[in-house]
Amino acid sequence: MSTYAIGESGAFAQVTNVKRFLLLYAAMTLLFVAIYPWVSSSRWVSSSDFHACIEIVGSFIALTAGLASMMHFCGTNKRYFLLVGLGFIIAGSGDVIRGLFAWYCLYAGTDVGFAAWY
Repeated sequence: MSTYAIGESGAFAQVTNVKRFLLLYAAMTLLFVAIYPWVSSSRWVSSSDFHACIEIVGSFIALTAGLASMMHFCGTNKRYFLLVGLGFIIAGSGDVIRGLFAWYCLYAGTDVGFAAWY
């Protein structure tokens, strides 16, 4: 005779986690749909320098996450962390390059024009 206990490590827990994920996903989608009218009516205009700063800050966050994941891979030798770390490092490196090319103030007064490369 076998008895089934509903605990944290059973099939019931996995179904509950999937339901939680789907509810969270639906809530986030509804949040973005709800704020769309406010965002689309905004009159805020950004500059290329602000875009470049945000791009570079985001790239340093990605590079830091990639480095931490690669260090975790070196300690545990789990390939999942290798793939995640390489993904973050590649994405962060691309963002650094795009951020530097988008920063027109760096090249003010020169004949360098990286805008043609886009």
